[in-house]
Amino acid sequence: MKAAMEEDKGIVGTFYKSCMNEEAIKKLGNLPLQPMLKRVEEVKDMKSLTAMLVWMGNRDNGALFGWGVSPDSQSPTTRAFYLSPGGMTLPDQSYYLKNDDDMKAHRAIEKDIIEKLLINAGVDKEQARKDALNCLAIETRTAEITMKREEARSAVGTRIMREDLKKMIPLMHWDDFFEGIGMHDVGLEGGPQLIMRDDKFFHRFDRILTNPNPEFAKLSSLVGSDSAWEVAGLEYEPAAKPDGVFDEADAEVIKSYPCYTLVSSYEMYVCMYVCIHTHTHTHTQTGDQKLPALYARVILCHLPPS
Repeated sequence: MKAAMEEDKGIVGTFYKSCMNEEAIKKLGNLPLQPMLKRVEEVKDMKSLTAMLVWMGNRDNGALFGWGVSPDSQSPTTRAFYLSPGGMTLPDQSYYLKNDDDMKAHRAIEKDIIEKLLINAGVDKEQARKDALNCLAIETRTAEITMKREEARSAVGTRIMREDLKKMIPLMHWDDFFEGIGMHDVGLEGGPQLIMRDDKFFHRFDRILTNPNPEFAKLSSLVGSDSAWEVAGLEYEPAAKPDGVFDEADAEVIKSYPCYTLVSSYEMYVCMYVCIHTHTHTHTQTGDQKLPALYARVILCHLPPS
C-alpha cells in the first residue's frame, strides 16, 4: 500500500506525499490556520455566526451541531438530511455533569489540552485560557441536553418541517444556513426530508446559544491567576435560564468553539495546504483563498464553492 501511494501521481498519491512532507509542514508552522482564526474573530452576532457555520460546513467541519445526508430511517432507498447534536471531547455526559474528583480531573486535562492547542496555533495565552473555559462550558451545556448514549443507539430521529424548526430555534438563521450549504430546499414542501437525530437536544438548543458560560463575567480574573485558572470551570454548574437573546457576550463565548474545532483539525488543514502549494499550480478562487478546485473538492469534500 505504501509503495502504491508513493508511486501514485494522482490525488491520493499527492495528498499522501504532502502528509509525509515533514520539512514543509514544520516550516509552515501554524501559518495555514491564521486566515481561519481571523475569520472566527468576525463572529459578532447570529448572522455572522451562521455564516461561520456555513463556511465550516462547506469544508467538512462544524461546531455546535452536526449535519449530514444519510438514508431515510423510514425509507432506506431515499436520502434525508439529518441534524445531530454537537460533539463532546470527553466520552459521555457523566464526564461533564458529575462533580466527583475523577471527573473534575478529566475536565482539567481537557481544559489544559485546549489551552495548549490554541497557544500553539498562535492564540494569545490569556485568550487561549478564556477560550478553553468557554469550550468546556459549551460542551457542558451540550452534555445537559443530549440524549444518553443508550437512548441514542435506538433513536430513529424526529421528522420536522423547516418552519417548525425555525419556531423551535428562532435565534438561528436557518434559511441562510441551508442556502449557504447548498441545501436550499431541505425541510420545505417537496424538498428532502429533514430529520433531527435528537429532538431533546434541538428543543433546548437555546441553552447553548444564550448564557452558555455562567463564569463569563469573571473570565479575565480567572485566567489572569495561575491558581484561579487551575480550578476554574471544573465544578459543574447547571445552565442559566436562557434569556432568548443572542448578544455580543454570547458571541464571545460561542466563537471559542469554532476556534477550537478548527485548531483540533489542524493536521488535515496543514497537509491540505502543503498539497496545494507544493504539488499543483492550477488554482481557482474559493472564498478568501485560492484552492485547486479538484483537490479542494476531493480532500475537503465540500459543496460547490461559495
